[in-house]
Amino acid sequence: MSAEEVKAIKNKIIAEALADAEEAETQADSEEFVMEPQSEDAVTAFLSEKYLDPTVLWEKYRQSLFTFINRNRKGQGTMGLQVIDEQIAANWDQYPRNLNFMANKVSRYGSEYEETALTLPEQYERFLLNIDIPFSSNTDRSLMTAVRSKLATSLDKYLSEKKLCYEDYELFKEYVPNMSYAAYEHTECPSLKVYKSRVERANGELVELTSRTQGAFKGAIDATANFFDEYEYNWMETGSTLSNFKKKAKVGQATKFSVKFNSQTSMKETRKWTYRKRGWFRRRSSSKTEVRFNSEFFNMEVKADGIQAISVAPVNDWISYSAVENYKSPNYALDKSLNFFGKDGTMPLLPKTYYVVYNPTLLLHMGKEDSRFFREEHRSSFSFGPFNSNKGSTIEVKENKDGTYLVTFKTNNHVPQIIAVDNHVF
Repeated sequence: MSAEEVKAIKNKIIAEALADAEEAETQADSEEFVMEPQSEDAVTAFLSEKYLDPTVLWEKYRQSLFTFINRNRKGQGTMGLQVIDEQIAANWDQYPRNLNFMANKVSRYGSEYEETALTLPEQYERFLLNIDIPFSSNTDRSLMTAVRSKLATSLDKYLSEKKLCYEDYELFKEYVPNMSYAAYEHTECPSLKVYKSRVERANGELVELTSRTQGAFKGAIDATANFFDEYEYNWMETGSTLSNFKKKAKVGQATKFSVKFNSQTSMKETRKWTYRKRGWFRRRSSSKTEVRFNSEFFNMEVKADGIQAISVAPVNDWISYSAVENYKSPNYALDKSLNFFGKDGTMPLLPKTYYVVYNPTLLLHMGKEDSRFFREEHRSSFSFGPFNSNKGSTIEVKENKDGTYLVTFKTNNHVPQIIAVDNHVF
């Protein structure tokens, strides 16, 4: 493709973007927008009105899930194990970069996965550059400070340009789908070569300084050099693969997944409702609510056609576990106010295993009175934690021989989704 053809496509993209922006602005000036209240889905509305505070059911699910997972974790307990309460697709078999996006996010410490705006590469870089490495001379110490600053600046510019280049490519490939990213980067992002060469030169200076350090800190220098020798900060599967799991699940050869829990009581009490900022139920502002419990039994089951533990690791060991363990003490820190590890740290966890399920289904087993809600409402939307209705999802209501009812929510979702993550805790 010639330079003129590339330029013509880029001009077309810009023109379409400007036209879309102008149309949106015109619409905003001419129309009055009214925010419509969001209707509750079937499961949420039913549980909110009929049963215990939904957080209790969620907690029962979390405990049941951890029990199921721990059967194969050889008594490791729940340290580092997090349940996921939102729908996150496991599709890196088709889109490899999505594994990097997921694994490089920093999650808060706790029993539930909650991503932050931070990333592991940036926090690990800050940690490495904050290690106080002693030198025999002030000259060498000054050189190390300068090299570190040069490395950080060059890498930040490289990664910023890389992100912009890839975003441009995502738009460009809609018009030229056969063009690879490597080819696009080579012709349209020449500045990347400049920033990459700067990182390589600074990294070479860092390696040269290794011989002048005290031997005990060679591990820190090596880890820093290895980190700055990488440019993508990718992740890889280290055992079972997502692709193989999908093949097995489709033909019924994967390990089946099933967790069951119930809520049965005839009590009434007043309690304070606490709602997380996100999740499967709507947030409410009332501080106290009278919770109406139903005397009929209620059983719930979450199952799937398959579950698989998929282990992951940084490509080329760009994160050094030993460097973190050896130098994470504040005694080795230049700036002792920085907190990277522990419960309140900016890098408390490192993902090591994702638990994914295939084609999940929710089942509610209840009495006749409660089943009337689903039999009469005929609602088609539902959600519980990461299990949500999608296009093609169905709800079935069936009467059992004993007069009870089974309500089945089938996601019919054949894209595996992540339901839990096991982390290395620093």
